[in-house]
Amino acid sequence: MSRVDAAPALVHPTAHLGGAGVARLARGVVFAVVMLVTFAVLLHFHDRFWSAADEGGYAHVAERLLAGESLNGTVQALHLGYVSFANALAFKVFGIDLLSLRYPLAAMTLIQCALAFWLLAGRGVFPAFAGALAMGSLTLVQFLNPTAQWYALFLCVLTVALLSARPGERRGTLELTGFLLVLLFLFRPLSGIFAAMGVFTFLLLQEQRHPGHAPARLARGLTLLMLVGLVLYLRAMTDIVAALLFGTAPALLLGFTFMTTRLGDRCFCRELGRMVLGGLLAAAPLLAYHFVEGTLENWWRDTLASIISVALSGPVATPGFGALVLRSVEQMLGAGGGAALLNGFFWFSLALLPLSLGALLLRALWRGEAAGLAALPIVACFFALVSVHTQEPLYLFFSAALSLVALLHLSTRAGRRRSLVPAAFCLTLAVIGLTYQAGQPLTRGWDGIVAGQTKTVVAPTGLPRADLIVAAEETALYSLLLSLIDKHSAPGDPILALPASPELYFLAQRRNPLRFFNAARGLQSGADLRAVEVALEKDPPRLVFYRPDDIYNTPPVRRLMADLYERYSLLETAGGFEIYLLDDPEETPQGASEPGA
Repeated sequence: MSRVDAAPALVHPTAHLGGAGVARLARGVVFAVVMLVTFAVLLHFHDRFWSAADEGGYAHVAERLLAGESLNGTVQALHLGYVSFANALAFKVFGIDLLSLRYPLAAMTLIQCALAFWLLAGRGVFPAFAGALAMGSLTLVQFLNPTAQWYALFLCVLTVALLSARPGERRGTLELTGFLLVLLFLFRPLSGIFAAMGVFTFLLLQEQRHPGHAPARLARGLTLLMLVGLVLYLRAMTDIVAALLFGTAPALLLGFTFMTTRLGDRCFCRELGRMVLGGLLAAAPLLAYHFVEGTLENWWRDTLASIISVALSGPVATPGFGALVLRSVEQMLGAGGGAALLNGFFWFSLALLPLSLGALLLRALWRGEAAGLAALPIVACFFALVSVHTQEPLYLFFSAALSLVALLHLSTRAGRRRSLVPAAFCLTLAVIGLTYQAGQPLTRGWDGIVAGQTKTVVAPTGLPRADLIVAAEETALYSLLLSLIDKHSAPGDPILALPASPELYFLAQRRNPLRFFNAARGLQSGADLRAVEVALEKDPPRLVFYRPDDIYNTPPVRRLMADLYERYSLLETAGGFEIYLLDDPEETPQGASEPGA
């Protein structure tokens, strides 16, 4: 937004990139080294680990899109759309395999590392090296899953880089910012909202010393609206510990903005209009698609309405970040030493990053330092909120690297020895993460993840359409499940996986008789349940795979299974699955038994 001479100058990340040719050559060499190291890390880990149900969901929807089905028409998608088309494009380009979905994410991670180096280059080569390495070591390789979270992080980093390189008053900057924010929202709504809160706060703070007495009612109204929304979200979705760790700094930052912004109403409307214009360009292709397909109503019901419904049901039950902090302290103070000590330090540091970043940022703003007005720390402060949606340790990786880069931006200065300490801290976290967490299976459980237990995984799965290296017990389980599918069904036959195991459709290449793959999101009403029961009567699946202890096992899912028990016999149990075979009135399958036997 427009500024006048009285306003403090925006500190650009390249402000100190002058100097002799030797210094520039050194920066170039360090940049090349960190990019090579990041590439080596991605190459080593890119085919390790999987989160079967999550990856299966993304793959299942993408494959059905490639087969000509209609998004939110004949196939339900839980996200707003762009991530499904991105995954379908990855299949089209690289082949239909789970590994193909990781190639675009690896490319985005390399770009993020380059941008992190550029954002920190003015702080010195060592902080820039540390920040770029953290961006490559504490993101994708920690959770190798084509989740929309990684696309959201990439678009957030692009937005920060844009705001750091181009002042808001330059032509096209706000339009492109609006485009990136809406695009981010259409990949993952919650991440888009938090990123937008950070961007608006940054832009409003550029006007905090604007002279004159123009009314700033709209700017303050937007700030108050964001503050109320933040408080309501934290109240509904988090506990007190997570709210303090992740919500304190954004709330105080919004309060500071409310008190200090001087952006006049006319200027506010003009600049917001420019951002809305860019946002409409980002949304236009998706809106046009659903308009042509006649799926606008389904799109709303399957995505935003469903997301709101899930949010109103309360947070997912997990040990929480309070338990994570306590366990980390116990590990650091305990007699275990070694891995327990290092991982205690690791998780304790990641959990406290948002609060530490917020403290440094608010101090800089209070002192009137221009560095406090940079886009990077302000947007990172808000974007850290994406990690409290589900208070699992792995969720910290969706924001921790950006917070670390922002922390380096605030705590380092070119040519000062005190820059070595935060850079060394950042490198230490990156090394611990690569050693104990990257590429490790989810079968370690919460305790194993926090303690840094490692499992050696050396052999490919041998599973169809999954050119990956995963834990031996997971390979054995899915080999068994696929053999049962091959034995009791033919290609083209439907199977049913409840409440949400879409990887079975994808790996076995069997048809899903329903439009949804997650029954908790597909069965939202009694009418939905009746429609599904009719559909399964007409097109009965040969096999039903049911996980009674799955977190998505809702009352409608249990009612559906109660109906299916009458027509299916228990074939086998394995790995938490109950496998049921359709009763043949002329033949009783050998070894089949009654449900619950």
